[in-house]
This record gives sequence, C-alpha cells and structure tokens, in this order.
Amino acid sequence: MRFLRVPDGMVKHHVGKIADAVAQLLLAWQPQSVFVTHIKEPPADHVATNLGVRGALQLYGRRVTVFEYPVWYWC
Repeated sequence: MRFLRVPDGMVKHHVGKIADAVAQLLLAWQPQSVFVTHIKEPPADHVATNLGVRGALQLYGRRVTVFEYPVWYWC
C-alpha cells in the first residue's frame, strides 16, 4: 500500500501527480489488473482518483485489466 499524501477534497488538483506516482508503481510491479474507484462515484475525489489512475495506465502503455469498484454503492 502507498499513500500519496493528497489532501482530502483536493484530489482534482493533483490528478497529474497521481498519474505520475501510479505509473511509477505500475512500472515497478507490472500488474495484470488494477482496481480503482468507479468513475461515476458521487465524491469528486473518487472521480479524480479514477482519472489519475487512467492517466497512469496511459503512461504505462501496457495492457492491464481495470476493475472499477463503487465505494458508496448503497447511496
């Protein structure tokens, strides 16, 4: 587990930082699958996290299965 130290409520301002950091992890770990918050989650931070991870996947450039999961499914 890695923490990127992005302040709660401010993720949309750090999508590039997230993409760069996650891309480095992808290069190091070379996973076959990635789990990320669902793009249609209500909190803006969850949407921005999804965008950051998708940006990282583009930088990574290898085929990876992406699983989106809903955190606030019951709402």
